[in-house]
Amino acid sequence: MFTLKVSLITVCYNNIDTIKDCLSSVKSQTYHNIEHIVIDGLSDDGTIEFLQSCQDQLTTLESGHDDGIYDALNKGLSHVTGDIVGIVHADDLLVDEFSIESIVDCFENHPEADIVIANANFFDSTKNKKIIRIYRSSNFKPWMMRFGFMPAHTATFIRKSIFDRYGKYKTNYISAGDFDLFVRLLLIHRVPYFLF
Repeated sequence: MFTLKVSLITVCYNNIDTIKDCLSSVKSQTYHNIEHIVIDGLSDDGTIEFLQSCQDQLTTLESGHDDGIYDALNKGLSHVTGDIVGIVHADDLLVDEFSIESIVDCFENHPEADIVIANANFFDSTKNKKIIRIYRSSNFKPWMMRFGFMPAHTATFIRKSIFDRYGKYKTNYISAGDFDLFVRLLLIHRVPYFLF
């Protein structure tokens, strides 16, 4: 059990209002072979102080200047020692305590897949986390990216070997580096995936 190591990357900047729930969500997981890498962009709202108080829960905590979110994600990737990489932003929560266990089960039951793509729930934090929209990836096909549709970035888990083979996020994008990554992996290189 727990044979696959999962690396979760959290990028944050001045997220004191949400980072506590994010870390609690990761800590609650039933799957325990997880490393949590947090890359902070020099927060000045108390975020870094809170993170320092939780260092026993974090594998890596780095705070410094970055050149945008994709540069910060690449910094996180440079610390990864796990088999599977997932992104959990500072205002994200894992759906429940079985989320990572379920993702690992998908990889173990579908060894041909190098990417597992799940759905993402959008919630209103002012209404007891009531779900207001579900971003469904279950009908996703790579050709849909030609029309701007992409899987939910933070509900997609990728084998580290894929980043090693095809590269990290391009940092010349302000907000489309994740889309570019998916185009390269799924359309150009046809990396095998499983829809969860």
